[in-house]
Amino acid sequence: MLAEKIKPLSKDPGHFSNRTHYSAAAASVFVFFVFCCLVFFLPPYSRSNGYFGCIREKHRRLETLPSPKVVLIGGSNLPYSMDSTLIEKRLHLPVVDMGLSANLGLRFMLEEVKGQLHPGDIVIVSPEHQLFFGLLDGCKDLFRVVQAYP
Repeated sequence: MLAEKIKPLSKDPGHFSNRTHYSAAAASVFVFFVFCCLVFFLPPYSRSNGYFGCIREKHRRLETLPSPKVVLIGGSNLPYSMDSTLIEKRLHLPVVDMGLSANLGLRFMLEEVKGQLHPGDIVIVSPEHQLFFGLLDGCKDLFRVVQAYP
């Protein structure tokens, strides 16, 4: 009796496969839609606390240190390779390391310090090789800096 109430499964192998394929496709489209919403519509994480956010401290130091001072201009080669403390001890002058990223472009690097230089200041420009091959005006990282330090 129980066997009579149970309907036999279809012998057609494609009977459930179309519905399964449509469900999988719909789930994939939904996951992709959610991902796009997260990527494009959520606000970016706070740039003021990240690597590019340190530009505020660099500018504060540049503006408040008395002249004569040493101003280092360049990309990430400066914070990762120059020892500002050692330079200060050897030259007996305060040092401001303005290096962030070569992707900001050499033009931006020079323009950002121009108004804060005074007679007696020593400026050392240490450009990375990218700055000689198309990054004079920077790229997307310049936008990140503007977000952190308008």
